[in-house]
Amino acid sequence: MNRTIQVWRSALRGGHARDLNTILQLALEARDLDEPEQLDWLRSLVTWLRGSRRDEFSPEARVNLLLQRLRQHAELAQAAGAVIASVLARGSALRIFCESGVPSSASFPKELSGRLSRSLFPQLLTRGSLAGALPRVFGASADDAWLGAMPQASRDALLVWLADSIPLERRQALVREAADAVWVLGNRGASIALMADVAARADHDGALADHPMLRLEDACRHFARRIAEGGGEADIEALLALTGDGDRFFDDVRAHLEERGVSLDLVFQIERGRAYLQRIRLLAGVIATVRSPHTEPVERSRVLWALFVELVHGELQDRRPGRVVAQSLHLVARKTVERAGETGEEGIARGTSALRVIFLSALGGGAFITLTTFIKYLEPSGLPPFFHSLYHALNYGGSFTAMHFLHLKLATKMPAMTASALASRISDDASPEADKELVDTAAAIVTTQLAALLGNLLGVIPAVFVVEAGLSALTGSHMLGDVKALHVIESNSPWDSGSIVFAMFTGVILWASGWIASGVDNAFTFHNVRETLVSDGGLRARFGAARLAAGADWIARHLGGVTAALIMGFALAFAPLAGEFFGIPLEVRHVTLVSGGLSLSASALGLGALGAMQWAAIVAGILTIGTCNLFVSFLLAFWMALRARGIPARRGRALLWRASLAILRDPLHVFRELR
Repeated sequence: MNRTIQVWRSALRGGHARDLNTILQLALEARDLDEPEQLDWLRSLVTWLRGSRRDEFSPEARVNLLLQRLRQHAELAQAAGAVIASVLARGSALRIFCESGVPSSASFPKELSGRLSRSLFPQLLTRGSLAGALPRVFGASADDAWLGAMPQASRDALLVWLADSIPLERRQALVREAADAVWVLGNRGASIALMADVAARADHDGALADHPMLRLEDACRHFARRIAEGGGEADIEALLALTGDGDRFFDDVRAHLEERGVSLDLVFQIERGRAYLQRIRLLAGVIATVRSPHTEPVERSRVLWALFVELVHGELQDRRPGRVVAQSLHLVARKTVERAGETGEEGIARGTSALRVIFLSALGGGAFITLTTFIKYLEPSGLPPFFHSLYHALNYGGSFTAMHFLHLKLATKMPAMTASALASRISDDASPEADKELVDTAAAIVTTQLAALLGNLLGVIPAVFVVEAGLSALTGSHMLGDVKALHVIESNSPWDSGSIVFAMFTGVILWASGWIASGVDNAFTFHNVRETLVSDGGLRARFGAARLAAGADWIARHLGGVTAALIMGFALAFAPLAGEFFGIPLEVRHVTLVSGGLSLSASALGLGALGAMQWAAIVAGILTIGTCNLFVSFLLAFWMALRARGIPARRGRALLWRASLAILRDPLHVFRELR
């Protein structure tokens, strides 16, 4: 079995490792072989140059040894060069120049599926194209690294050997193919600029002939034709200037996205267009340097090697699906985080009066959860698992939605928003003023969060006792029996159950609900749903322009809050069912709901009948569950906000730690604000 695995690994990595002398001797035979066999020989040479971690010699030393052998054995140098020249003569490098490391698909899903396919299967060798040759030869993840680190003297010597081996006609053809790639990229960039979603967000209102991307396309076509005719040097400066106009065009479109919301595919199209412009500049610069009679050999060698390393790097990136996902999701994530941060800013109390409003709103929210608690335990017995979860989903989701419209606060909904607001205060410069603002914001967030949590607990716990006492006086019995009440206390105890893990999982749900709600808000803005509703002729005739506008504004104002409430309610209810489906003992622990259940249990058993350990379990359960809910939700939102804004995680951790120390040094500041 081990032998079979070794054979397959050897085959996938280019065959058995050979020594350099054997490889160079085989070049004498490879000159007359077909392209796949010649590529196998070239891959074996690159594999030897690359070496492995266990090898004594570095790639730099191996390259020097190869150059030494080539100088010592002219016939082997000629044979090896002939194999490489034969490979290059078998097809065009056009697709390599314009697609290696550059998104080539028309949509994000196609690009993602293409990269997944290339990461799993070897690329097809197409007749007349060299596109499949480069990834077959340079297929290791670090090939671009050791090629880029090669000393100048070694790469100059390699390029001199290759220039002597490759016929002048083929070298000139490679230059023409690079110029044709400029033409292709210009055409693709223009097609992106004319897409409906892109054009609708562009500032260009003039004649189509004056469109910057169409003028760039004309310049690229003219440049490629002039290169094919033997000229073109004078056109490069104008071409590069037009790529700057193209950058400004896509910057304007991106700025409109910042204002109106973003979509994943549109961000992908913008990134694709910008990548085309960057590759146009690279290829045009290389062509200008190579063709200029005034270029020093060292400079010519530098730009050629830089292009080669960039193409190898691009081929490796093309087999990493996560790269295109990260690039396209970045702006979407940042915009979503910004919307969450805007909501979070509104929820940060600055000053005693604002803090009092938060506390009273949370107090009412806790009292309202009393109704949710009683409905929870009034569930009809014998419901199937799905309808059991649906019952709780309607209860939780309906309660949270009603609280939104009643302007009541739920403490656990706040961290996902306030963390984004805190991250937005992190500036790139580490000035004392900026850090002080961050610390002040962190202190305000802690104060606000404590006020909201305290309000929820002071609202739900007494209200449950009062309502339960009134019902037991009317009915002569408690809502919960003794066995059920003891089970509720034990299941929320930090030391007798998995409530800490379940509370942390609930924190993930709380973060995700806020994140998704911000994404829904972004989609509502991006698709311009409000204007679509207001401008609809049928709706205007049915409801009238004023009522329709008011209704659209009402939807825009409440969509995010209602979405977060429903997602949170349904996720809390259906998460245990999902865990049961997969055989995972998964439960949720929400601090306000748990506080209501524990209060109901304590009332049923009688306050005097509870032992010290049971009281300890109740108090510790509420404190640990609340801490886990808020802490996990806050950290996830803060981490996501850092990633979306491109802030290094190390800087975020340092500033968060600094803010925590400042709060711990003056903890009375928080309580002074809460008075």
